[in-house]
Amino acid sequence: AFSCSVFHSTVTTFFLTRRSPKLFCFLPLASHVFTFRFLFSFSPPMARPKEPTNKLISPPRSMTQARSYAALSATTPLAPFSFERRALGDIDVKIDIKYCGVCSSDLHQVRNEWKNSVFPMVPGHEIVGEVTAIGTGVTKFKVGDVVGVGCMIDSCLDCEPCKVGHEQYCESGFIGTYNGYEKDGKTLAQGGYSDHIVVRQEFVVHVPANLPLAAAAPLLCAGITTYS
Repeated sequence: AFSCSVFHSTVTTFFLTRRSPKLFCFLPLASHVFTFRFLFSFSPPMARPKEPTNKLISPPRSMTQARSYAALSATTPLAPFSFERRALGDIDVKIDIKYCGVCSSDLHQVRNEWKNSVFPMVPGHEIVGEVTAIGTGVTKFKVGDVVGVGCMIDSCLDCEPCKVGHEQYCESGFIGTYNGYEKDGKTLAQGGYSDHIVVRQEFVVHVPANLPLAAAAPLLCAGITTYS
């Protein structure tokens, strides 16, 4: 077990087992000063697969139970939380999350500093992991691929902005990785501080083979921001 000071200086103790969610490179933060980037890791350090399998795994057609850390309110620290991910669709990718970076916007959201937070909230939009299942219509990925997910998981893909790759300007509104609802309007989208996620293939990217996974995670937001 170990303790760390985060979110309103609350001390939280985590008990670790071999397969339990754990914190990786977790450093203390000042109340409103984001000094270090740090990562959540939900499984033992991952060895990059040498020979990803080409075998198509039949996707489950039911919702799956996910383990996570969630903010239940704006004044409580993150706590273990279980919820159901949506069922894998024909063009969806299921990802076993290995690392998720922590962005300063995650801190703003869990504290409801932008006054738009939806609870319970599983933050995290700098996600890196391994594909464990794909829908029958997926063409861009296969089981075993190492991939990343950023701040969006869906959009209409039919409007003019979407057609030219500007999904952030989707005329129907894009679906954020968390703090919002899936397309059904009732299922809360939950982020990367969890053990797996289900995402439409257009919003998943390949991670280069020579890039360490822990270093890749922050690139899904901070890296893209500074590059652009």
